Amino acid sequence: IRPISGRDVNEYTSYLVDGSIEIYAGSKNVTFCYDLSLQSGIANIEKRPITVKAKPVEKVYDGQAVQTETVMGGGEYWLVKDHYISYFELSHSCVNANVYNVTVLTDSVVIESLSEGEKTYNYDIKSDVSEIVVKQREITVKPKDAQKEYDGTPLFATEAEIVGSSTVLSNHYFEYLSNTSVNSITNVGEIDSILNEKSIKITDGIEDLT
Repeated sequence: IRPISGRDVNEYTSYLVDGSIEIYAGSKNVTFCYDLSLQSGIANIEKRPITVKAKPVEKVYDGQAVQTETVMGGGEYWLVKDHYISYFELSHSCVNANVYNVTVLTDSVVIESLSEGEKTYNYDIKSDVSEIVVKQREITVKPKDAQKEYDGTPLFATEAEIVGSSTVLSNHYFEYLSNTSVNSITNVGEIDSILNEKSIKITDGIEDLT
């Protein structure tokens, strides 16, 4: 049989060459007694089924979309030797704090060979679900200390500040809504200022990210 030259998914013609067939009666070659007719055959290389998924990731919110890589999902097969996934897209852009169930968009996957370029067309690609977790960014906020001479009107915190090592992102804005303070003091004395959940607002100039 003449060797098939193709290795990629396709349908190839295979055929016999003169002298490749011999017929024996016991140990005696009787090929000459037959009028052999040689016909061609079909050799078909089918797509390799693979299942991919995004590598699960857990990170603290940083305003950037999660970057991950692909790993093998369920299924029997994976990439053949020296092939790799050079590009893919996820079903969701995972930016804000949330738990995302994502899949790899199979139409976006590009598979290449280390030596022969793109090989995506040799694969039947499916995708499994992965979990991407973007956790809330922790910050600690307190009202700034305030004082005044007694004048018969309430005193309450008009400013707040982030304390400790926690910070908001550099392109985000921190706003204290002083009219939502929980407590105030009118008479001479001292109290602990208290913030409630509605006292703080963090935005990117458009969207409330609190």
